[in-house]
Amino acid sequence: NAVFNVFELWELRPRHSNPAYGIERSAESPRDRVLADQELKNLSQALSAAEDTYPAAVAAIRFASVTGLRIGEVLNIAWQDIDPDSGRLTITESKTGRRVHSMAEPAREILARLPRINRWCFTSGRDAHVTYRHVGHVFRSVAAAAGLSDVRIHDLRRTVITRSAAGGASALIVKDLLGHSTMEAATRYVRQIGAAVAEERERVGLEIAAAMRG
Repeated sequence: NAVFNVFELWELRPRHSNPAYGIERSAESPRDRVLADQELKNLSQALSAAEDTYPAAVAAIRFASVTGLRIGEVLNIAWQDIDPDSGRLTITESKTGRRVHSMAEPAREILARLPRINRWCFTSGRDAHVTYRHVGHVFRSVAAAAGLSDVRIHDLRRTVITRSAAGGASALIVKDLLGHSTMEAATRYVRQIGAAVAEERERVGLEIAAAMRG
């Protein structure tokens, strides 16, 4: 619609000739799917069964599960982005630009178990990280094996944020957990004032790791 309006403004089309005029965009219903404790346990068991076949993809999914990072951010993590002394991770490529992310103990443990094959943490063995497409395929496979319906990989992120908000984190904390530049998304989750960002990441990461262990 907007493109045709610009064409008319530039006199590349006759005035009032927009074929999309009057057509309303379909409204998208926001997803609210989060994983319960038993679902996290089932997912973890399915991930363990697939680990020998897809080690890097499984590790990336587990890392996303306990951090709430976008899967694209996870796949772009290089070893140079990690400060082993402070346990902090620098996100160099994200929707909101560069930021520093504290990591809960379960996340640090996942990284500690990874082999250093090349500069990428989650790698296929070549000088490249595993692809989003590959990880998506593995996730759909393990979700089906776990008996999970209507679950997408982004729902892992929503699970972390929802648990954080339910645990009493403030809008400012949830905004940083989300990695958003505005408060709009955070306010959809928040109900009470909570702890500091690093403490909240630690709590949620440990909670989800415990649920996945059953």
